[in-house]
Amino acid sequence: MMPSIDKRQVERQFSRAANTYDEAACVQHLMSDRLLQLACTHFSETTPRILDLGCGTGYSMGQLQKKFPQSNITGVDLSHNMLARARNRLPAATFIQADMEHLQFQSTFKFDLVFSNASIQWCDLSSVLHTAKKMLSPGGLFVYSSFGPETHLEIARAWDIAHPGRIHHIDFLTESDHLNALDQAGFDILDQYRKLIQPRFDSARSMLSSVKRTGATNASNRRDKGLLSRKTYARFLKYLGQSEPLELSYETLSFVARIPD
Repeated sequence: MMPSIDKRQVERQFSRAANTYDEAACVQHLMSDRLLQLACTHFSETTPRILDLGCGTGYSMGQLQKKFPQSNITGVDLSHNMLARARNRLPAATFIQADMEHLQFQSTFKFDLVFSNASIQWCDLSSVLHTAKKMLSPGGLFVYSSFGPETHLEIARAWDIAHPGRIHHIDFLTESDHLNALDQAGFDILDQYRKLIQPRFDSARSMLSSVKRTGATNASNRRDKGLLSRKTYARFLKYLGQSEPLELSYETLSFVARIPD
């Protein structure tokens, strides 16, 4: 359900970005806040057991803890450095370093809510849905957000002109892809939300820096791994910086799904 992802590269990218992520992740934080709002319209447990898949620096876990102060929260992430930041933020929470696609978590209970913000795009969707289903109690909610194919469209177009025939971007799944996968996995879809967010930048370099500081650079196994000439990169920057205003698109997708009782 997703182009092949180099998980070692994902871990490297996000470990390098652990110290800069929260400052640069304005879009991801907006997505998390919206996702929590959606969850709360369908969730009324006062002492829930919550699992955050791809918890990163723990921003979403902190928001969940504020909303559900009596909750038991566990965070899972691939990056050791991200988890170190999350532990500093929430020292009383439980953390596991693991790939959410292949999570083996031995517990005497299942979770009432599985939450995942802006992380599933780095995974095979069907595998994560299987993980979520395995971890949820009957009637439990899976609430997650991801990015659609209009995300970073400006960067992709600039590379297509500057370096034609090479792969420099990920082909994100569409909203329909997510809905079909949820249906096939046996989830009842309760809610969905799509919003295009387009932050503005002063220059092409500042735009690219904002992406790098969140770790969200291309980790596809199909990405071009050859050496890039200065001339090609300069041409890429030129094309990227031509639009007015200088914006970077994020197609954000959010879903609320339930395991049938």
